[in-house]
Amino acid sequence: MKNTEFISITEDSQNNIIGNLVFLLLKQNGFKVGLKNKRTIKVDERSFKNGTREYLDVDKLIYKDMNLDYLVLDEIKMKCLYEFTKEYTVDTVIANGIDQKEKESNHDIEKKKIIIENLKRNGIIMINNDNKGIYKYFDSLKDKIIVTYGLNAKSTITASSLYINENISFNCCIQRGLTTSNGNEIEQMEFPIKIRQCDGFNISYFLSAIGLALIYEIPVTKIQKTMYELDRGSFK
Repeated sequence: MKNTEFISITEDSQNNIIGNLVFLLLKQNGFKVGLKNKRTIKVDERSFKNGTREYLDVDKLIYKDMNLDYLVLDEIKMKCLYEFTKEYTVDTVIANGIDQKEKESNHDIEKKKIIIENLKRNGIIMINNDNKGIYKYFDSLKDKIIVTYGLNAKSTITASSLYINENISFNCCIQRGLTTSNGNEIEQMEFPIKIRQCDGFNISYFLSAIGLALIYEIPVTKIQKTMYELDRGSFK
């Protein structure tokens, strides 16, 4: 049985764009990947009705006939993700909306800290650097590999020349070296991305997914192809 890696997205929103982007990028690079969100469970080309116990039915995806390389957890309730991390070690966290609420209760902050702390040693945490409240969680990031993304000029992964018309285009800029999941180094670089259509476009969604794809050693050409071929059905 494969050792399935878990990718968790702590985004408190009503869409699942990041999860679907990550799912597509991994799937189209030949990995056996599953996606679980509030509505559905997808494995490769197959879709299943989501269970009612949120994190508990993850066992069915891993320990039966799925044999996944990666399982992406998106839009899972924070309470359930908190319980999930008590049983499983998460390999990568994308913290896109970690401070979207203007005022978070201390209880919610502590839960999110535990989720981050339960990330494996030297696990990867990708943080939206445009969020101002990230400082609340810095003491939970010891022994983690931190990658920042966003339009903030200090981000590791950012964008330039953003143009939105009938199509969306921008240059993805890697501003300093990245270390891949296999320990290889990615040097500073810049490459164009073109997206034919995406309702509710948000640059942070795409920067996070592209950054994760690079860390998991998906070639730039395949990233570009996947982004260009997106359609509305990609996000269902």
